[in-house]
Amino acid sequence: MSSDREAVKAEFLSRAGLGGALRAPLAGDASTRRYERLTTPGGSSLIFMDQPPAVESTPCPPEATPEERQKAGYNASARLAAGRIEAFIAAADYLRARGL
Repeated sequence: MSSDREAVKAEFLSRAGLGGALRAPLAGDASTRRYERLTTPGGSSLIFMDQPPAVESTPCPPEATPEERQKAGYNASARLAAGRIEAFIAAADYLRARGL
C-alpha cells in the first residue's frame, strides 16, 4: 500500500476522532478492500474498511446482454458492487438500527 494512501487513511481516522486508535490488519476478502480492527483508547472495537478508488473494474449494468458480460470479463460480471460502498453503508445502517 502506498504511503499516500496510508496518509489519506490516517487523515480520515483523525477527522473521525479515531486518530489515537490502535490499528490491526484483518484478513481480506476476494476484493481490493482492506480491513483493520480499530481499538480506541477507551477500549471500543471497530472495523475500518478501505476501498481504494478506481482499483476495481466497472461492473456490468444489470441489463447487459450475455455477450456484453462475456466481453466485459468475469470480474465485471461477478462483482456487481465493484468499488461502490453503498451496500456496506446500507448493511451498517441496518445493523445499527437494530442496536448492533
